[in-house]
Amino acid sequence: MSENQVYLITDDPNYEPSAEQRQKAIELFKQITSPCEMTLTDNKVSEKTKFIYGDYEHYICPKCHTKHDRFDDDIEALLDDKVHGSNLDSETVTMPCCGVTIKVTELKFEEGGAGFTRFDMSVYEPSGTAKYWERDDEDDEEFEDEYDDDPLPYGTELTEDASKQFADILGCPVKVVWQRM
Repeated sequence: MSENQVYLITDDPNYEPSAEQRQKAIELFKQITSPCEMTLTDNKVSEKTKFIYGDYEHYICPKCHTKHDRFDDDIEALLDDKVHGSNLDSETVTMPCCGVTIKVTELKFEEGGAGFTRFDMSVYEPSGTAKYWERDDEDDEEFEDEYDDDPLPYGTELTEDASKQFADILGCPVKVVWQRM
């Protein structure tokens, strides 16, 4: 059986929150994902930009917003090595859709699929409450305001209020990325 890992990342790949901002965000993250199997978060900013990814299917051009299927042989050959490379901060690519040359970290992804960041927080098999997490099945009576020991379903998004809390604390919008382990 696979385990789920959820990441919370800053939406701006170059943003570096202060140590105080990071600590406050980590405290809130632990609160909203408790109980969980393991927290993999420390109060550090990565020296290099990281690519955090889950189930993404498209690269999106930031200039013309064309969606490129990541499994297309030409796109995979053009982008796959670059987004998984070790020097994301300086890597560039010329987009086949409109010919614009961009930094790889400018690529966009569908919500929840992937992103570039220097600061992330993550946990395995998080739980949570309706106060912080949105469920697709809103009629589910078991998901109330009380903490539930059951892990959150894969792909659950933060509520708008929770996203705003993190953005206010960190000084930058955030996004959720899920991975199956």
